[in-house]
Amino acid sequence: MKYNVMAICGIALLLLAACGGQAAVPTPAPTAAPTATIAATATPRPTNTPLPPTATPVPATATPAAAQGAAAEAISASFEQVRDAASYRLELDVASTGAALGGSALGVASQLIGASGEVAGDDSHITLTGLFGQLLGADPTKGLELITANGKSYVRGPVPLLGAAEARWYELPADGSSPASSVQPGAVVGGVLSDDMDLSGFVAGDQEQLDGQTCQMYIGDKDATIAAFEQVEGQGLPGPQNFSEVRRAEMRFWVCEDGYLHKLTLDTEGLQAGQSEPIGYTMDVRLFDFGADVEIEAPADAEPVTPPSFGLPTPTP
Repeated sequence: MKYNVMAICGIALLLLAACGGQAAVPTPAPTAAPTATIAATATPRPTNTPLPPTATPVPATATPAAAQGAAAEAISASFEQVRDAASYRLELDVASTGAALGGSALGVASQLIGASGEVAGDDSHITLTGLFGQLLGADPTKGLELITANGKSYVRGPVPLLGAAEARWYELPADGSSPASSVQPGAVVGGVLSDDMDLSGFVAGDQEQLDGQTCQMYIGDKDATIAAFEQVEGQGLPGPQNFSEVRRAEMRFWVCEDGYLHKLTLDTEGLQAGQSEPIGYTMDVRLFDFGADVEIEAPADAEPVTPPSFGLPTPTP
């Protein structure tokens, strides 16, 4: 998945107090009683009772490797089920905080991309909201409506920067050169559910109810989240790999009784190279209604977009 908007466009400190006890003052040894006039009877030296070997303490927070492996297996299996699903509905929200990307320095989130819609096999119908659609010229009150059907992609105008001038359906270029192709559901979901993600550091958390099912949460701390994104940075995901210094990172997956991934969240913050103000990203993905009766049809009478020209007119000799 590519978030092309990335190219355009505080953390609370945990105070660790070291506590230590005062060393105990040694108690003076008692003065031995005089024994000059008393014939002391030798007392046999007590036999030392051998102590059992001291076990090496295991940190309370350590997670057995087997449990971590089971978490990675469960998450990977849920990815596979989503990719094989006949149909489902989705909601996605990617937001930023910070001085860049339109976010506020006071920490107010700015929505980069919002998406809602439905997927049936390779076909999809979604509506995009947020900064991405606005940069392309979409009406911020209606969003950017996209359909993929029978191997072709369509956008509903007016979206001036895509060459869709009127309030009608247009066919997008088949070569993927349109910016809209980067936020198709297959790219959005496929970029997150990547087999390249290192999930070995994730552990099981609490169980929660979602979509009428009991779902197991799997949590990745800062180190696990950074490791998960190390192999997918080329896919343009907004994660800790965007920072030269990672200050916060946590990712969570919810796998439900049906075996599907129903939810994932990402929360990360850090400094980008050359920047002094931190930027944060949050991502929230919801997948639901697996196997729903979804029909997606290509819009009738769609015409090819005419890419707008931003060049200056060539003077006539």
